[in-house]
Amino acid sequence: MQGFEGQYIRYHDSYNHTSETDRLAGAKFKIAPGLDPSLRDLTQNIIKIATWYGSVTEFINVQSKPDFGVVNHALCAAIRKLLRVTSRHTTIGNANHKDYLTLIAQFEHQFLTNPDFTLQTLQIHSRPISQVLFQLHSLTYEILRRNSSLDDDDDDMDDLDDVENILESLREGKGIGAAVAGSRSRQCKGGIVLGILAHRLSTLAGDVSARALLENLLHESSKPYMHMLNLWLHHGEINDPHGEFLIKEQKSIRKEKLDEDYTDEYWDKRYTIREGEVPPQLDALKDKVLLAGKYLNVVRECGGIDVAKDKTMDVPLTFDDPRYTTPAREMCD
Repeated sequence: MQGFEGQYIRYHDSYNHTSETDRLAGAKFKIAPGLDPSLRDLTQNIIKIATWYGSVTEFINVQSKPDFGVVNHALCAAIRKLLRVTSRHTTIGNANHKDYLTLIAQFEHQFLTNPDFTLQTLQIHSRPISQVLFQLHSLTYEILRRNSSLDDDDDDMDDLDDVENILESLREGKGIGAAVAGSRSRQCKGGIVLGILAHRLSTLAGDVSARALLENLLHESSKPYMHMLNLWLHHGEINDPHGEFLIKEQKSIRKEKLDEDYTDEYWDKRYTIREGEVPPQLDALKDKVLLAGKYLNVVRECGGIDVAKDKTMDVPLTFDDPRYTTPAREMCD
């Protein structure tokens, strides 16, 4: 149940545990031949947990890397916390469990000391965490699938962005190889991840447990994105080191490089929307969001007013904040 092979349950021949891709997909197992059919059925149901757990933990290891952005980092932290909280509500005898691994240790203890602890008992007690891991595996698998599919989509549309990213990287002192590699990394992050969560929440609205799980993940994952949104709406600033916010700033655009009447062209090119990466919660407001922060920058550069000195308090911090829908429109207006 930790994803390792044993005496009677071995890795499938097609599975390579040293391959990151295989670990992300989840371990494949084969059961020793000759096992009683009833035990085989129970075993096949239980070892699915091992596959899901291994896949989810590898997802956390990979998506927690800096390049995947703060939304993915928040999602991974929420998944870690979720596994601990869910397992804590599962009890064996009088024991409460702190996390998934502690739960497994308790299962092993019961197996060694309690003659009445059978595979059927194990399956019953592992059902709550099994349901959670199934939903987490489905979510993480979809994000990973989008990661690979994005490599082949809309290449022509992003050519100009690639050139801009390469130039920015070179100005920062990076080598040409690192600059090109960075411009080609098209990961599922930021608004795309929030969109996947929102879509799954809408699709699984009739499943009470799945809805509660996804609402929790969306709540936690949207916090860093809302921080970037509030910073842009109220101060006209973009703090987006991983390129996941819906507004993109082209820092290489300079007034000196444009015609004498630079006003429209400069502001149109300086800040743009990352089409296809806007969270569905902001899709109807994206143009207003763009103008709100852009006008603050116009006032700052042309009017000499430092809008950054105005501190904004009591703003929505997540997408599920009850103040978010209508006040967001008012802020943009």
